[in-house]
Amino acid sequence: MIVVEDTASNEIRQFFVVDAMLQLGIVKAGTQVRVFDPGRALSYFAMVEDHLHDLATQYPGAFRYLPRRVYDYLKKPVILSELCASTLDPSMASWLVDMFFARPLIAVAGRSLPDSQQGRNSELTQRWSLALPYSPRLYHIQDMRNGRRSNPGWGCALTTADLQDIMRGMNGSDVLKYIKSGLPLFMELNTPDDTDALLRWLIGLRDTGLSSPNLFFAVRSHSTWGSKITQLLEIPNTRLLTCGATISSLTAIISDLRKNGQNSSWSTRLVFASAYPETHEGESISEILSYLFSRNLAASPEDLQRILGTNLLSILPPRPSFLSYVDNDDTVISEGQFGRLCLKELARVLMLLGTKGRQNILSVDHMLSNEGSVSASSAVVTLGESSAKAATSLAVLVERDGTLRVSGWKRTFAESLSSRKNDIYATLVRASTNSSGPVLDSPAHLNQFDLSVLKCLQVRNPQEILSGLHFAVDIRETKPGVMMISSDDMRALGVSDGETVLALEGGSGQWWSARAAEGDAALRRVMVSRPDAQLVGLDSSAAVDLVKYEGHVADLREMIFAYEAIDPWTSGELSSHIHLHEDSIKKTLAGRAFGFGTRLYLGEQGQRFTMNLVRTEPELSSGQLGEAPSEGLVFRPAEAFEEINVILCLLMDQSMAVKDVNLSTDASVRRRLSSLMDNMPDLTEFLSGLEAQITRAQLAALVSLLTISQMAVNRTEGHLGFVVVSEQAHKYCIQKGNSVQASAEFAEDLPSHEVMTSLLLSIFDAARDVGGRLNVSVAYRSIAELLEDFGKDRPTLVVLIGSKLGGQEEESAPFLKAISDHERYRLDLLGVGEGFDDREARRLLRSVNGSIVPVRSFSAQVFDDYLLSAIRKLLPR
Repeated sequence: MIVVEDTASNEIRQFFVVDAMLQLGIVKAGTQVRVFDPGRALSYFAMVEDHLHDLATQYPGAFRYLPRRVYDYLKKPVILSELCASTLDPSMASWLVDMFFARPLIAVAGRSLPDSQQGRNSELTQRWSLALPYSPRLYHIQDMRNGRRSNPGWGCALTTADLQDIMRGMNGSDVLKYIKSGLPLFMELNTPDDTDALLRWLIGLRDTGLSSPNLFFAVRSHSTWGSKITQLLEIPNTRLLTCGATISSLTAIISDLRKNGQNSSWSTRLVFASAYPETHEGESISEILSYLFSRNLAASPEDLQRILGTNLLSILPPRPSFLSYVDNDDTVISEGQFGRLCLKELARVLMLLGTKGRQNILSVDHMLSNEGSVSASSAVVTLGESSAKAATSLAVLVERDGTLRVSGWKRTFAESLSSRKNDIYATLVRASTNSSGPVLDSPAHLNQFDLSVLKCLQVRNPQEILSGLHFAVDIRETKPGVMMISSDDMRALGVSDGETVLALEGGSGQWWSARAAEGDAALRRVMVSRPDAQLVGLDSSAAVDLVKYEGHVADLREMIFAYEAIDPWTSGELSSHIHLHEDSIKKTLAGRAFGFGTRLYLGEQGQRFTMNLVRTEPELSSGQLGEAPSEGLVFRPAEAFEEINVILCLLMDQSMAVKDVNLSTDASVRRRLSSLMDNMPDLTEFLSGLEAQITRAQLAALVSLLTISQMAVNRTEGHLGFVVVSEQAHKYCIQKGNSVQASAEFAEDLPSHEVMTSLLLSIFDAARDVGGRLNVSVAYRSIAELLEDFGKDRPTLVVLIGSKLGGQEEESAPFLKAISDHERYRLDLLGVGEGFDDREARRLLRSVNGSIVPVRSFSAQVFDDYLLSAIRKLLPR
């Protein structure tokens, strides 16, 4: 949810956000592969949230509703967040957008993907939408574009090219059902010419006696439509998605709606959508949100909630209509504070069912109040097997005092509740739970609650699930990597000696794997070795759920971990510690099985840090285990994986040939650059030429190399710009077909050995070819151009390295102004050498956001501290 301060009433408001158009899948082009999965999308929206808060900080007076950074519990819907907190995916931390309507990605930049990729993306999108960990937040859309046949969903996606034959084709019966039931038809439009086919189809529907369908228009780019875009909303029962919009187009649309007698209902015609990953056609998502929250628009809270979610949710039934159901009369009430505990327990039970492959959460559907807000405390949770059409539903209601009411879905619910009206829903759930079922009020009743929930879900053999819940942990001096379990518990779990079990700690979302071994553990207790307990952050009060791991433990060539400090030491100290103790850390991890979402705790008291698995080769799926290879373990600071751009600008005039910089840590520099040394004799030669005192140009090269070494693991869509300046500016460029790209993209370009080699050779050339006079204005011009190229989606760190900035003040002024006008950047000047004048530099760069860092000597640890701190300052959270 987005939490804002209403500056007119001084109230805090929460807006439940639904993205009506999320595109998912894999794009392959030659040897390049891009994966746009839900985890990546959620990470992207975390970056959007940062940008939105940056705008609110810079221009608070422009906002009627000022976005606020708040505690997590204020921005997470209570039921939905609990169900997601117990999943095995760390990307669930992003809550700017609560729910998404997902469709497969079938085209990029207007060019269709090959049929095989389109089909594969359709399969992936359905799998992600109907199985943990993402199913609670994804609505599945049936894809009918290009005549494709896929499974029914909450609505369907069409293009106007599909309309002529759609009713006679294999999708005709499904389209007819969507029209008659009032479910959304998402229509993709490219140009105004597409409306001709659309209008002919709508006239044909009217002539056959059908009512107007609920149409949601996704216009690829509003800017190509001009004033014609407002004509789309003259069609009855239509709404317009905000993807592809500009602020000027939205202003014109809203003005037109208000002028045409719809001033009180204008907001019912607009629906928030991102079209991720194709978010570049209009204004950025954060700018669209800023406009919606602005004083200029002056929307009411009800207007905003309609646009951000309820215009779409309000036409949906209370649970998926594309499934068949089994009714059930079982209920349970957990009163007061015990109810809050039982909501977490409900999430544990559902996660265990999903992990065992018994039932997956297929959908979580919130009710709507009469005022048009989304009720975060009332939701229907639908479960079933992802591949099956039969399902069952739980009606969940959290009262103000924390009391949790859970009811199986009864026939009377379906008869009385055809829409998402919260007052009717709450009345039905209260009546159902008050008339039958147990009323629980003590932690001593936790097992009874678990059994009641499983009865509501009609789970066969519930004891199989109950047997995996609530094991106490005994920490002993036993063998690492092994979990000792009593023989009775092993039989109940269906686990044999040597088989892998997953331990799930529901409260924290922590999970890990171990080999099961029969031992003298007490009933309902497990014995864990002291090193294992330290590694996964357990203490003697921990309670875990156990489930047999049914999958295959993958053999991996590479595992990349991100590390962060727990104790108060600097980034540079932690980085040095990792490099010094790298071999012992690898020895600890090698041979163990890990998966995404497991948080590892390492180090001694006072020097503790955590590690999270970020990427593997080959790639693991969520919940899958892979064995840590002894040689392929890579550790990088968490900051190296952030969604940012980086610009390195080297001022390499003749003054940079001066040798007056002390190099204090030659060995640590070599360790940090070891990952770049494979098949790179020039790097070995460069490092061999370094002495106790180095030239300023060599220092500039070291800064560039160490920055690239850290960021080489980054697989975001951020860019790296590299510029060398003396009398002229020379940007590092990449030839792509007939075009030239003046930067390297982290995800697409840096993994290429050819790109990395040419980039490093450019650095070595710059360090050797020092000379000439400095024209600093062309440096500022190059930085301004790159900032413009990179856009506003992600922040940019600019590292400017040189020994002087003097001269060309008049020529530099317009470029410095262009730099300072950008919203999301930081420009740091590393002033090298004894003669660097930091006072003069501060005067010249006074209008620029950043800092001046004099460098008289060079230490790898100190530089790590600077670089990682600069990235954190760029991304305040």
